[in-house]
Amino acid sequence: MYPRIHIYSLDIGSYVLCGLAAVGVSVLLVRRELTRNHYPKHIWLILSAVGLPAGLLGSKVYDVLEKLDLFALSPCEVFFRVPGQAWYGAFIAGSAAIAVTLRMMRLPVLNIFDLAAPVIPLGHALGRLGCFLAGCCHGIPSSAPWALPFPQGQYPADVPVHPTQLYEMIAYLLISAYLWSTRNQKTADGVRIGSYLVLAGLARFVIEFYRLNSPAMLHLTVPQWIAMAGISLGLVILTNRRSESVLRR
Repeated sequence: MYPRIHIYSLDIGSYVLCGLAAVGVSVLLVRRELTRNHYPKHIWLILSAVGLPAGLLGSKVYDVLEKLDLFALSPCEVFFRVPGQAWYGAFIAGSAAIAVTLRMMRLPVLNIFDLAAPVIPLGHALGRLGCFLAGCCHGIPSSAPWALPFPQGQYPADVPVHPTQLYEMIAYLLISAYLWSTRNQKTADGVRIGSYLVLAGLARFVIEFYRLNSPAMLHLTVPQWIAMAGISLGLVILTNRRSESVLRR
C-alpha cells in the first residue's frame, strides 16, 4: 500500500490527501450546483463553515464511542489519531448542522440536499480510496482472486483479505453516476437524497458482512443498524414525495 505520498518535498499521508481532495471536490461541486440553481453565491460558504466543522467533530465523537476503552487510557492519542475519522459520524453531524442552518435561513432543505446528493457518494468514494492506500478499513480474510494483503492491517502481511475499501468506492461511484444522470430531471424535492440514502445504505449493509466490525445486536454491526435507519428514512422521504406528486396531479 501507499500510506504516505511524496510530492516533490512534500510528504503527506495518503488518507489525509484523499480526505482533503474529497472535501475540496465536494465543496466545489456543491457550490456549482447551488449557483446553477440560482441560489445566492454566499450560501455555499455558510454551509461549508457550518457543515465541515460539525462533520469533523461528529466523525471523532463516533470514533471515540467505538473505542471508549482505549480513549479512557489515552484520550488525546485516540481523539487526534489519523486515520480516525468515521464516515457515519461525519455524515450525521454535518447533515444535521446543515439542515438546521437551512431551516434558520428559511431555505428549502430537501431541495438543497437533492443538489448535494450526487456529490456525497463521490466524496465518500475518494475517502475510501484514502482508506485503501493507507491500508485501513479492510475486510476479513478471503481466498478470492482479487483479495489483497495489507502489511499494516490487522492480519499478518501474507494474509489476503477482502479489499472492502474498493468495494465501497466502486459502489459509491456507481451511485454518484446514477444520481448525476438524474439531476436535470424534474422530480419532487427529496427524491434524489432519498434515493441516495436507500442505495448507499444497501451498499454499506451488504459490504459490512465482509468487514471487520464486530456485531453489536442481533448479529448486525452498528454501521449496519445505521445503514438500515438511513434506508428507512430514504424510503419515508421517497414515499412522501411521490404521494405528494400524485395528490398534486
